[in-house]
Amino acid sequence: MEGSLLVFDKGANSKVNLVAIEEDGHDYLTSKKLNKCDDKVFQAFDPRRWQLIDAEDGTYAFVQRFPSRVNYYFFSSKLRKDHEASLRRLAERKLEEAKAIQQSLDGGKGLPKRFRLRNPLVDVSYEYQTKLTRMNEEAALRFLVEELRTGREGYFCLTSSRDMPPAEALARYRAKDAVEKLFHSLKGEIEVRPIRVWSEDAVFGVLLLGFIAQLMVCLTRLTVEPARTMATKFIASSLEKLTVTVVATEDGRKRRFYSNFDPMNRAILAAFMGES
Repeated sequence: MEGSLLVFDKGANSKVNLVAIEEDGHDYLTSKKLNKCDDKVFQAFDPRRWQLIDAEDGTYAFVQRFPSRVNYYFFSSKLRKDHEASLRRLAERKLEEAKAIQQSLDGGKGLPKRFRLRNPLVDVSYEYQTKLTRMNEEAALRFLVEELRTGREGYFCLTSSRDMPPAEALARYRAKDAVEKLFHSLKGEIEVRPIRVWSEDAVFGVLLLGFIAQLMVCLTRLTVEPARTMATKFIASSLEKLTVTVVATEDGRKRRFYSNFDPMNRAILAAFMGES
């Protein structure tokens, strides 16, 4: 529909795509690929000048308007804490690597294979020297965290051809996660296979069945208490365990025996069939 707002992440943010969207009469909202100009905006962050849009997460916004686009800059205290925790974990991994190298050097051993260049076409000589002999573990971690820090921790930027309040831009961008999770579930858990080589009728058919299956999973989460926080693959696995054994009797009748029940599929059957 003309005038629609297309929301996507920075992986699809290219000049060709943005021009094509606008030529078709649509607007876009996407994550911006950061550069030095954006870093200057981040460095000038001032909570007195930026707009507070989420007090719980400590999220502030700053808007820059240009003739063809609007940049929405955000800082989040919660996101900064997440980034800092991630930096700490990365620093800990690098510290363990440095320890392994130092132990090899102290013992006069060769380096572990993961640190070697192993290519028969390449002759190389190298010498390793760590800084661990000059600092303790906590000092080494602080040094690594500072070296890994980019100054963008807690910051991000959205850009759009449509001018809107920054809180609305952020809410619209975050809403795309629900759609992404749906398609991830369709591909990875409902197992809708690649459709690019199928006929048009087959594409519509498999997508219809996939969405019906996804609908049933959503209804299961809505009506079955134990399933509300359970991933689709575990719900499907529980249902797949159900077994029906058909035994033909001498008089020609068939008896069905149901087995392989577990608490989850029992709860689902009780909710949908009214049986316990």
